[in-house]
Amino acid sequence: WAMRFGIYSHPDWYPGLSLTSSFVDFQACLHSKGEHGCPIPCPTMAQPPLAPAAACHTAVEGEESECYEHADWAMRFGIYSHPDWYPGLSLTSSFVDFQAWLHSKGEHGCPKPCPIEVVTPSAPVEVSSTPQPDQGSSTTVLSPAASDSRFATVSQTTARIQVGGEVRFYVIGTSNVAWQTWPDQLHAMLRDLGYVVPSQAYTLTNQVHPSSGPICDNANEFAGLETPRIGKVGWASWGFAYDSKEDCTPAEFEGQPEIGQHGFREIAGHQVSCINSWACNPAGQGKGTLVSPSAVAEDVKAAHVVLLSNWINDSKQRWAQFKCYKSENVDFVDTADITVVNLRRLIQAIHSKNPETIVLIMALYPGSSGPFVIESSLALTAKINEKVRTLVNEPNTFFVDYTVPVGQDVFQTKHTGHFNCRGDKVMATKVLEVMFDAGVLARSLALPKGDDSARCLAETACEAMVDKSCCQRSASCYVDTQGLCKSYGPGAQ
Repeated sequence: WAMRFGIYSHPDWYPGLSLTSSFVDFQACLHSKGEHGCPIPCPTMAQPPLAPAAACHTAVEGEESECYEHADWAMRFGIYSHPDWYPGLSLTSSFVDFQAWLHSKGEHGCPKPCPIEVVTPSAPVEVSSTPQPDQGSSTTVLSPAASDSRFATVSQTTARIQVGGEVRFYVIGTSNVAWQTWPDQLHAMLRDLGYVVPSQAYTLTNQVHPSSGPICDNANEFAGLETPRIGKVGWASWGFAYDSKEDCTPAEFEGQPEIGQHGFREIAGHQVSCINSWACNPAGQGKGTLVSPSAVAEDVKAAHVVLLSNWINDSKQRWAQFKCYKSENVDFVDTADITVVNLRRLIQAIHSKNPETIVLIMALYPGSSGPFVIESSLALTAKINEKVRTLVNEPNTFFVDYTVPVGQDVFQTKHTGHFNCRGDKVMATKVLEVMFDAGVLARSLALPKGDDSARCLAETACEAMVDKSCCQRSASCYVDTQGLCKSYGPGAQ
């Protein structure tokens, strides 16, 4: 963990070590500090030198040479934070390109890398693309399966944001934003597809990384990224839908006078508490008692995309004894009526400042038992999602619906009911798919459709997978930085 993540986020914890220090170096550091029971590491055996006849060598992980670590760091981090260090290279340059550049500079002992063998298909593969309103028809072409390309991608000529352009996105949610990695995975995917995700100075965002949650297998790909979000743990959609509490009327609330004195407002025919916290507990509100939609609209007016995942707790009030609904036992599906009113208020405020802003509503995910989906919850979840999707009906607004495989470990054990790294990968991938289909992105991940989509989603034989697009759809596999399909775990918790 220290070598893969800690040194990037807390270099001051590891005096004398650097991004290129070896595993043995980190173990020796921990041993010297008497931490975690680490013994003195054994000395490493020197890597046999390359045969003199070898005209080229592409560095691989684990070699004694520091070339791999420096080329890998430059490709994944350096080019983003210091592009001026790498003249002639870009965000889409390959590992071999970076090694060749270091070789040309005589740095870090990098040998001349071997040329990449490019496999060119006889003809591009066309897949269907749904024409979007005001976008006209477009042809989507699967990118050539070149071995220097990490992902299998699709592209279209008509899109709002071309490859190399900026994608400014803003995330609003509850604990599923504060404790999950899907915004961060999305950020990394956009970057690796060739887009620029600039740092923005927002006023309302309260975190740029998850405050708690799993450490994913590929966390070092996004640990250094700042992804601004509003994450209000325990809140529901009404916490983001009103500019004030002037319309809140104090009311007698039997057994809950501390809630009643803060007042209720009528939303979709139901009495809804004006307190914003889990179970509408006044003590849980903290400093911010609401997030004003007018303030949000001002904050996001320059954003291209706003992702809303702020309504997930609306249907979960049963587990808080319906205190937020003044003890009314509101049917699960009927809670969607409350959700729709609040989402529309927020979306309309956003569009009042910038009608061109794309709003993506993230779907409600199913119930969980431990790390697994409760299969019986799928139909009810689908009804709620469909009602919200149908009734919100605002311009430039799209619904991001997704499924996760039954019987696979997709939920956290640390924060029950929240997706782990696998579930978050599914969410982030689906956001890309919706943005592409909506004509927002010119390039996205190639993903299987129809029956193949469901099959690939549940696929676990990652190393044996030939179809890279299937690997990209799978919850339990991912394409690593070398373009290989690897197993993707739930994340350390």
